Amino acid sequence: MLSCGDVVKHHYYGVGRIIGERYKGYQKQVKFRNGECIWINNGALILLDPDDPAYLDLASFTTDILPGTSDEREQQEETHVPESIVPPDESEKRKDRSSELSTDRAKLGSENAPKKPIKEAYLNAAMILIATLFLTAIIFSTAPPMETEDNPAAPPSSIASAESETPLAFAALSKYFGTTVLVVNTTPDPLPEPEPEEIVPVIEYDDERFLDTIKKEAIPLTIITMQLVIAIDQSNTNIFKTNNDALHTLAQQSFTEVEAMYVSPDEVDRKREFQHAMVQFMMAATYLRRGLPASESERREALGILASGTENLDSALKDIPIKPGEVDERSLYTIQLSQLSQPAKPDDLLPKNTPFIYMDATRSNEISIYPEYGRLLSTFWYETDAGAVHVTAPSGRTYVAVHIKATHRGNRDGRRYTIQTPGLSAFTLHGGGDTFKPIQTETHTSLGQMYRQQTLNRKELAEGILIFEVPQTLQLKDTYLSINLGSVWGSPSWDME
Repeated sequence: MLSCGDVVKHHYYGVGRIIGERYKGYQKQVKFRNGECIWINNGALILLDPDDPAYLDLASFTTDILPGTSDEREQQEETHVPESIVPPDESEKRKDRSSELSTDRAKLGSENAPKKPIKEAYLNAAMILIATLFLTAIIFSTAPPMETEDNPAAPPSSIASAESETPLAFAALSKYFGTTVLVVNTTPDPLPEPEPEEIVPVIEYDDERFLDTIKKEAIPLTIITMQLVIAIDQSNTNIFKTNNDALHTLAQQSFTEVEAMYVSPDEVDRKREFQHAMVQFMMAATYLRRGLPASESERREALGILASGTENLDSALKDIPIKPGEVDERSLYTIQLSQLSQPAKPDDLLPKNTPFIYMDATRSNEISIYPEYGRLLSTFWYETDAGAVHVTAPSGRTYVAVHIKATHRGNRDGRRYTIQTPGLSAFTLHGGGDTFKPIQTETHTSLGQMYRQQTLNRKELAEGILIFEVPQTLQLKDTYLSINLGSVWGSPSWDME
């Protein structure tokens, strides 16, 4: 525990003596060798050993307190509190503390006055002696050699010439520590090593693989697009759906494969054109997923997107030679061209205007039915109380009118004499790979009596016209009509060509 009179050391101010304390001893007032008197916390002070030379050197300065500083005035104000506001016990303690401090300071002054800094004096004398010897060695070492008859002056050597050109202090150090140091130092600095050349990394491009890929994918994409255009033109649903799905799948795979390739700047534009073509093909396939275009405007829009994709694909293939035999084009056709130009029909079709004879469900009556003819039309009309109403086929569509005849040929068992003709739902028109059902119309139109399901007695005849809405591109020669007569008689069909 530090107390007044102890010799302490501070890391910044040096060695000093404690001459006071405050705040219940947590701070000490220290007077240092340079004359400063400062209040310092206990943690920043180190107690010195009495044998330390710095401890003995404190006898060279007095312990008198310097003229009042701000810290001392604070102490005085703290210690000289009026007794009227201090409890009796506290005032007595303050008086005792002041008297003890005065007594300690007097004792310390009397004890340190006669002491001499003996160890420090010895050290100073040793340092002076060493310095004298060093200077003497320098003077003698720099003196020139004396010339005599027995010892003529030697010619200057390379080492001597190097020393003569150096300053006096360096020559002295050379004599004292050895000349090899100066010889090494007088050699020129080695040339700096040349900096290694920067190694430029070689960039590997995927140009060759990119060109092979677009050559391989371009031909099947072109063929599928051509088949899709033909299917749209002929309204062939089966071929249309097959090629549309194949176009979307192949375009998406090609786009993804090319996207991962790192091409050189010379091939960047070609890669952009190819990917743009794939996007156009995917857009067209997505647009056509809802089915064949129902109007002329939809048909033109779909064909326009396919044409844009084909143009971009041709631009990407510019200046790329394709050797014959690299791709077997015949294996790329999912549907034979003959099937595109002539949709398949069943082999057992009846010629139109040929009756099909069957029995009713009770097998009591004989019936005959057949289509008499068919024709294309774009409009018809019918009369109402408000006047004539004209019906026109939508854009890109047209109508097929089929005249139907049904006859009750007679009774076989004498029990049931009436029959029912087939309903509208029993009739189906086939063409272009698609099927069509009759539309609902008024009973009488500009075309005549419209077909309705009827009850016929023996030898009665029912006839009427069925109207089917079909794509405008569908031709009558590519269609046939079927009638569902039930599970026993099946569905006879007639070629409408």
